[in-house]
Amino acid sequence: MLNTADLERVIAAEMATGDVPGAAVAVVLDQAIVYANGFGVTAAGEGGMAVTADTLFRIASCTKPMTGTLIMRLVQQGLVDLDVPIRNYVPELALQDDAVAGQITLRMLLAHTAGFRDGGTFVGRRDASGLAAFVREELPREQLFAAPGEIYCYSNRNSSLAGYVAERVTGQRFAALMEAELFRPLGMARSTLDPLQALTWPCALAHEKQADGKLTPKRHYLESVEDAPALGVISSVRDMARFALLHLQGGEVDGAPYLTPELLAEMHKPQADLHTAVPSASGLHVFLSYDHNLLQVRHFGGIDSFGSAWVSAPQQKIAVVVLHNRDMNVMKIIHHVFDALVPDAKRPEVQHNTNEADIAQYAGAYLGEKIGLADVQAEQGKLSMTLHGETYALQHVRDELYMARDEQGQEAASVGFVTGSTSYLMIDKTPLKRIERDAAFRLTSEELAAYAGTYSHGGYLKVTVTVEGESVLRFTGVLGDGVLQAVDGARFAGTDIPYVEFYQDETGQVNGVGVQGGWLFKREASAC
Repeated sequence: MLNTADLERVIAAEMATGDVPGAAVAVVLDQAIVYANGFGVTAAGEGGMAVTADTLFRIASCTKPMTGTLIMRLVQQGLVDLDVPIRNYVPELALQDDAVAGQITLRMLLAHTAGFRDGGTFVGRRDASGLAAFVREELPREQLFAAPGEIYCYSNRNSSLAGYVAERVTGQRFAALMEAELFRPLGMARSTLDPLQALTWPCALAHEKQADGKLTPKRHYLESVEDAPALGVISSVRDMARFALLHLQGGEVDGAPYLTPELLAEMHKPQADLHTAVPSASGLHVFLSYDHNLLQVRHFGGIDSFGSAWVSAPQQKIAVVVLHNRDMNVMKIIHHVFDALVPDAKRPEVQHNTNEADIAQYAGAYLGEKIGLADVQAEQGKLSMTLHGETYALQHVRDELYMARDEQGQEAASVGFVTGSTSYLMIDKTPLKRIERDAAFRLTSEELAAYAGTYSHGGYLKVTVTVEGESVLRFTGVLGDGVLQAVDGARFAGTDIPYVEFYQDETGQVNGVGVQGGWLFKREASAC
């Protein structure tokens, strides 16, 4: 039984701990929204209004399950097939490697197995043709992180390309298509991809903390039409609860069919292993996990200071939605609801086994664009991993899967090894690729100086790069402050900023830096 007073005490405590101005929470049980409420204010200081269940928040990557649901709707209408190359719908699709461009399917895009690197554009095109321009101008330069179908690799590119396929087969722009085929049929009355439309309703704002500790609203808006299918939806907790109802009721809302039960089940079916200690997988633009020993269909999101969470248990017909405009521990709220409604379902404990016989095959250096550089050592029959200056013992869980533990023995991360023609290391669902690394590699001061300068994304998100020492650069600015060591001539890895890669123009001049592989900051011209 859910005690709402107890739930609201947990919400208030987490908001206070995180200094969160505003949040909203909804709980769905069986065929009804049994709880929906707002807390705090839309904006700290002048102009803030009380948050309600209908206040709009940016839901960031919780957009992806909605895009996936739209694609399944198009499958139902016979407009697309999950398992044919998407060149059937976008014949001009081009990547750096033309052969792999012809292998990618919608299933790969929705399962995050197409091989794309993560990334996107925080500040980009705002006109409706942005998706078409992305496919025409950006994708031809794209180099995949992994071969299509080889490994799970989360990327906003997957959603953007799937959204463009939807545009091509329907002849409608993505925002209009979502309105006609998802928001309106599901009764998501305030949900939109249009910030101007959102402004006609009460909206929560992003926040930042000043040097004196004061919270102030951010007066910019990170937007790019090319990323809309990945992170562009603006919604309320009540609207998201209606979306959750669809996934709890076999494809129906208010008794009206939207998706066939078979297509919804296909979305909820494991597509790719995430190599985690507690079993988890990617479905079709949703994630599957066994938290509380229940199969949960879920997704989380974050952009600027906004965050979102949607966690549902279809068999128990329970869902929880949390939206907030500053970072907070949403899992305490979600766990509280599940503990109350399913008291006998306890969170699973990780069981350890004896080590595999051939652990030496895993030893080596691995580089990932979200995590950086990891070194795995096999000594005296035991595995360990060095990451961001810390060393972790790796305890065997099951085949090719380990739990990283810190010096105090606390669980730090799930670590999985994927062996094949290319070897990968998965750390908490994030892939790193094995590399041959010369630990003695160094760049000269002159070579490092070529990277120094100021780089910007969208004109106002800026980073400054300076030479810190031998083969070492320092980054300061919107990404924080971090020191990175050269891995090779163009790639650097660090702790606070895990990975960057510099790019050159046709003349060999450094003209940009990619953060986490895909977020591009362009070099600004030096002042005369």
